[in-house]
Amino acid sequence: MNEVKEKSKAMAVDFFNKLHINIISEGEDEDNIGKFYRYISEPISLKEKKKVIDAVLNEKNASYTTFKTNASGRAATKLIVVYCVYESDIINDNSDKTKVIEKIDKLLKLAGSKCNEHEAALAALKAQQLMKRHHIDTQEIGLKKADMSSLGIGIGVGNPWKLSLANVVARNYCCTSRVNKNRTFFLFTGYSSDALIARRVFQFLYDACKRSTAKYVRECKKAGESHRFLSNTYAIGFVEGIACELDKQCTALQLIISDEVKAYDQELYDPSGTNKTETDKMNISANQKAKSDGFRDGKNQVRATRLEHEEETEKDEARFLECRTEF
Repeated sequence: MNEVKEKSKAMAVDFFNKLHINIISEGEDEDNIGKFYRYISEPISLKEKKKVIDAVLNEKNASYTTFKTNASGRAATKLIVVYCVYESDIINDNSDKTKVIEKIDKLLKLAGSKCNEHEAALAALKAQQLMKRHHIDTQEIGLKKADMSSLGIGIGVGNPWKLSLANVVARNYCCTSRVNKNRTFFLFTGYSSDALIARRVFQFLYDACKRSTAKYVRECKKAGESHRFLSNTYAIGFVEGIACELDKQCTALQLIISDEVKAYDQELYDPSGTNKTETDKMNISANQKAKSDGFRDGKNQVRATRLEHEEETEKDEARFLECRTEF
């Protein structure tokens, strides 16, 4: 066992010892971020669940997952803890970390510049990957309250599914979202680069959903099918399809809305003046095929957008990662 792996094991053992649980599995692997060592705990009963989850949420290398078991013929829900340490986190010295922070800073500036929504989203994603890989928080890269923004976008009346879409986009770009009482104006609040990208991506996906919904309803009318409440049903599925694709990235990078952003949001807005974007009640069709078709088309919209810009992305990735862009 090499020195790096020994150190990662010592970190995992120390963490699990504090929780009074044992490691039952360990291994090493690689992903697009780098080589890592993974340690998995024994199953934990729900009785101990709260204590364990609190500890996991306060440990940057740890996560947990739940599962169901039928031990002794009785169904029960338990959880396991996963402790993951990247090799680069152990061998990197402070000078390397300084270089990474400079790279992240340039990526965030690019994300907030006047590039299109695809380039901006890519730059933000690369910055988020680097921050996760090197366990760099917002304070270390100099982001503070003065770097936060609340950016608005007017949408107009109708299309109640837009609230769900705003929620999906906001959480994927570490922002909060609010809407006025008339449901015609949305606000995305977060660090400036995140808020700018969230607003751009929301507009892009809102327009895409409207176009796809209108086309679907026209085709159903031509086929002589009932179209009562069909647009809402299809659009709900479309938004859920978008969420399915975007949330994969959010889960993989463990993206969350920071406490600083939440506090800033609460400080800015009087609850009586704006509302969090909770889903409105909608009349929907009994035609579940419409929802299924919308889900498929929503997923395909995100995938198609990625493929359409694949060649540009490959060039941009190299440019972003080398950080040769001038601002």
